[in-house]
Amino acid sequence: MFELNPWIQMILVGAIVGFLTDMAMKGHKFKFLGSVVAGIIGAYLLTVLIKEWGISLSFIPAPWESIVISALGAGVLVAILRAIRQSS
Repeated sequence: MFELNPWIQMILVGAIVGFLTDMAMKGHKFKFLGSVVAGIIGAYLLTVLIKEWGISLSFIPAPWESIVISALGAGVLVAILRAIRQSS
């Protein structure tokens, strides 16, 4: 099976989920690059926090664990940034 470098995988998943999250939410949207960058940063932050806190997601199959973490981080950060932007 073909495996990507974890960094490349995190960047790709973060970019895709950041863009999709921004498109799915109502209200003022980021520009394409803004949502992609926010997704990548969110994926990176959650990946680092999960490792620092020593949280194990053993219920997720190993190949999918980093994808799920990246997707959650990207989606959460884009949602938070959009909520902050809309409230101001």
